[in-house]
Amino acid sequence: MIVNTTEQSLCNTLLALLNRKETCSGLSEIKVPLMILVGDQDKITPISVAEMMHNDIKDSSLKVIAHAGHLSCLENPEAFNKELIIFFDTIKNKEVNSKSSGGGSILTDLRNKVMTFLSFKAL
Repeated sequence: MIVNTTEQSLCNTLLALLNRKETCSGLSEIKVPLMILVGDQDKITPISVAEMMHNDIKDSSLKVIAHAGHLSCLENPEAFNKELIIFFDTIKNKEVNSKSSGGGSILTDLRNKVMTFLSFKAL
């Protein structure tokens, strides 16, 4: 993937990252199921930063992917996908339990909240 990316695209991406607004102060506002995945060799977002994010986001989970850096989904896809499946199964099980007790759809709520959050951050 990245091998086929043009130099211009990489430069544009790095400029966008350089100019983006700070977003960590809003982490405590997240009220949806969230899993933070971090590679044990990540130099861009080290485990200490992922732990800070985890501590700021209520009911989040933190999983460390072994033998991976910042691109854990590419560097250790088996472990990454395993954690993702476990996380989605957990949400699905909560959804089933919530519906059986008369609650709403967690996945629908999650989608709506993410879209609202993204819309708010774009302002």
